[in-house]
Amino acid sequence: MRKSVLAILSIMLLLYPLITFAHFLGYSAVDGREIRWEGSTKYNDAKNHSINIWNALRKVTIAPDDWWTASDLILKDVNRCDVTWGAQYSHYAIGTDDIAYNICKMDAVNDFNKRKIAAHEMGHALGLNHSFNGQVMCATTLCIGNVNTPQSHDIADYNGIYP
Repeated sequence: MRKSVLAILSIMLLLYPLITFAHFLGYSAVDGREIRWEGSTKYNDAKNHSINIWNALRKVTIAPDDWWTASDLILKDVNRCDVTWGAQYSHYAIGTDDIAYNICKMDAVNDFNKRKIAAHEMGHALGLNHSFNGQVMCATTLCIGNVNTPQSHDIADYNGIYP
């Protein structure tokens, strides 16, 4: 009996993070259920992919800035061969957040991985933090599996922020 209880508890402890832990940053570029972006990048296919896949979840609208709105997110290219990241989301308490696509690293990967990187960083702009293997929000250096769209836990976290 005692071994059965220990076995059940062990299984529950292994599954517990997959069931209960949400991965939120505590901040985002979202303003009133939308992100208005401006700027440009040479990675338009990856940028458009990231916008389309997150917009498909229909809780937050990611759209270009216009004359009547303030931008929440600036998209830009940088050339940083001294770092390991392909793109990076930066949040600023005052001012407009940004996603910097790193030319040095992005040019070295295929289109699928460019889309994966862009989707991951847009997830951060939505307020999602790193999560588990097999999810687009998995920290790239730690991930097993190759996806470039939100998966079950990504979507659960997204729905947790935007019910």
